[in-house]
Amino acid sequence: MKQLITFLTLMTMLLTTTLVTQAQTYWDGTQNKSWTGTGTADDPILISTAEQLAGFADSVNRGDDFSGRYIELAADIYLNDSTLADSLKLEWEHPIGQFLNGGSDW
Repeated sequence: MKQLITFLTLMTMLLTTTLVTQAQTYWDGTQNKSWTGTGTADDPILISTAEQLAGFADSVNRGDDFSGRYIELAADIYLNDSTLADSLKLEWEHPIGQFLNGGSDW
């Protein structure tokens, strides 16, 4: 029984130390188009930050064609700190791509 308790304690400690939380970052309003990947199924374009997502949105909205390319969100992306007052939050001004038929088709 003592060995089981020791084992469970060690496993808990191991899991606790491996689940390191990173400081959450939020979108600073800039764009970054330095994503990695070639856009194939084996090497998708990886979007990891809000700045890269904004850069990707800008590219799409300027007419760059990503049809047939693979895009992957490689991290959770937070645009704003939800604890901030609405007046302090940055606004995402443009959707990515265009809506057709009232938004039901892409």
